[in-house]
Amino acid sequence: MTYPITITRDAIVARNPCEDGLALFDEHYPDGVLTVADVYAHMALYVGPLAQYVVWAESELLLPRVCAQGGDDSTLTGSYYSTLTGGDDSTLTGGYDSTLTGGDGSTLTGGDGSTLTGGDDSTLTGGDDSTLTGGDSSTLTGGHSSTLSAGYNSTLTGGKRSTLTGGDSSTLTWRYFDGKRYRLHTVYTGEDGIRADVPYIGRFVDGVFTVSEVTA
Repeated sequence: MTYPITITRDAIVARNPCEDGLALFDEHYPDGVLTVADVYAHMALYVGPLAQYVVWAESELLLPRVCAQGGDDSTLTGSYYSTLTGGDDSTLTGGYDSTLTGGDGSTLTGGDGSTLTGGDDSTLTGGDDSTLTGGDSSTLTGGHSSTLSAGYNSTLTGGKRSTLTGGDSSTLTWRYFDGKRYRLHTVYTGEDGIRADVPYIGRFVDGVFTVSEVTA
């Protein structure tokens, strides 16, 4: 499926839509035709009047699930199940279960269950259960139970029960709730027995936050 894409009222009716959705389509497209010129017009649908029905349209094959690829200094914005690949200094924003791959200096933001891979000096922000892999000097922030891996001199911040792996001179921080307030627990590779390139998991049990190596 390639752009431009034309969605007709007849095509929608053939897929047994809900009455509210069809009425909304009729209201905004009285001629019975919606033309999506390119991927940017596709992205705009997610914040338009039919936003709540875009995923349905994708599931019914009226629209493709977004896959975007951009060069240096690109800005890519994707929805659920998107695959985005950007060059150096790109800005990538993906929805749930997205796969985002950015070059050096990229900024990547993914939803829950996302997989984000960024180059050197990248900034990666992932939702719960995300997997984030960053290059040297990356800054990675993951939600609860995330897995974060980064190279030399990186800063990693994960939620409770996240697994963090940092290279030499890295800072590993877990954010957790102690019952009264959120707190940060920070360790540094090369200090107090914390080894570089070794995965660690944080746990808060019986009022005490502990960090331990992940063993197979």
